[in-house]
Amino acid sequence: METKHFIRTNENNHIIHRYSTEHEETQAGDIEINVGMHPGRDVCFFVNGEWRTNPPVTNGDGVYLYNWSGTEILERTPQEIEADTPEPPELPDPPPEPGHQFTPEDAEFLTEFIKGYKEGETDE
Repeated sequence: METKHFIRTNENNHIIHRYSTEHEETQAGDIEINVGMHPGRDVCFFVNGEWRTNPPVTNGDGVYLYNWSGTEILERTPQEIEADTPEPPELPDPPPEPGHQFTPEDAEFLTEFIKGYKEGETDE
């Protein structure tokens, strides 16, 4: 059986999946690409005058990188990608400040206490 390559799009014509029939069965609505070109299991996109082998269809934020025009694969612009990039999650609130701030007087008291302890002066 000849291996064929397909893409799947969503309602916005973003390419949401790419595969070869060597690995998956087609579903209704999937679009065959590269007919008669680049046979084999690797799915290649011809974008901006170059072949891309097994390109990811999303970036690290899960935003789709390609659109289907109805006849060709188009790379989405940085502006389109940015518009779909989710806002970063809010950082959690910093931990509360401790109830007592360490002061120079505390340092002096602790220094004297440790000196006394080392010299054997305890309140036993």
